[in-house]
Amino acid sequence: FQAEDGIRDYKVTGVQTCALPIWDPLLIPWLTRTVVADAAAIRRLVDLRDAVATDPASDPALRAAFAAQAWYTGRAWGGQAPTPEARPMYEGTVDPLPPVEIPFLGEPDDPTSVVVRAQYEEHPYPRLVGVHLRERVGLSAYVQAACRLDRAFPPDARVLVAGGGTGRHPIGLASAVGPVTCIDLSRASLAIAAALARRHGIPVRFLHGDLLTLPPELGPFDFVDCVGVLHHLRDPARGLAGLVRQLAPGGLVRLGLYSERGRAEVVAARAVVADLTPDDDGLHTARARLLALPPDHPAAPIAGSVDLWTQPGLRDLVFHPCEHRYTPTQVRALVEGAGLRVAALQHASSEPARLYAARWPEDGAQADLDRWDELERGHPRIFTGMIHVWCERG
Repeated sequence: FQAEDGIRDYKVTGVQTCALPIWDPLLIPWLTRTVVADAAAIRRLVDLRDAVATDPASDPALRAAFAAQAWYTGRAWGGQAPTPEARPMYEGTVDPLPPVEIPFLGEPDDPTSVVVRAQYEEHPYPRLVGVHLRERVGLSAYVQAACRLDRAFPPDARVLVAGGGTGRHPIGLASAVGPVTCIDLSRASLAIAAALARRHGIPVRFLHGDLLTLPPELGPFDFVDCVGVLHHLRDPARGLAGLVRQLAPGGLVRLGLYSERGRAEVVAARAVVADLTPDDDGLHTARARLLALPPDHPAAPIAGSVDLWTQPGLRDLVFHPCEHRYTPTQVRALVEGAGLRVAALQHASSEPARLYAARWPEDGAQADLDRWDELERGHPRIFTGMIHVWCERG
């Protein structure tokens, strides 16, 4: 690992019984630049963490690395709160984010929005380790690369991110396409996002409000991006209708919606933890239960989710107070009900498109959601993340 000030060899005393190769130069970057999401590795890392925390001769860089990981995960690994003498291990490891003024558009008028906002105020999501800054290419090239649609957008195209969370997506998008407007329900999440955007010099205008009550004068936008948001509204159709009202003629909407079949293990996991509450103790208990499931349990695949390993992530994953899930045919009905049509789908890997082409080689557009529904019935994991659709006015 090439540190900023040169090659380092990290050592710590007093942990000879730990099986982890603590001299590995990748250990500190692993702890400080990622969320560790491997149960077996975490069990060994916890032993090392506890030894480091109580050893006054341990390497300060390694102590700080464990503190950074604790901050990223919300102390998902458990353990006692740091004692006063160990507290320096937990301090000064993450740069403080300066406050940013964010315009407020008004209180939500929907009781579900109020409950959802409370969750994200307490647990801003996602827990950020960093942001992915892209090469500046402009909106036309971004769209073509994402979904193979050829659209000529002006250089000053207006972009709205509806539901930007802690900023990973709007900041990454703005680095690629230029200035972006982002609205989110949670002020706590927006505070993180706005400070990060300012730190990196990325042009994002943040607004605090509910996408169900967007003011008409906010638009029009050439591109409206809404991934992972509509399915958390009490009335997703109302939310989509509001976004369409913000759309300029010839504009595009990208939606990311949970798949009914693709989230089968999440549904099963929610049943396993249904008696728990999403406070710290409940989240730790939920994580332990889910990791202890036998391999043949319907919820067992959830152990592979990185969201399992942060407190905000686990709460969002299995304790969310409002979650809708869709088959591709139901997505089509939602989109058409808003006066849109599906122009393209976007996939995280090449496998779904390959399966579709093998079944319907004459359909190069691959935008028929009824066909995707048929395909998903035989391959229920092709939309394990979300169904991502790009839509235009019908």
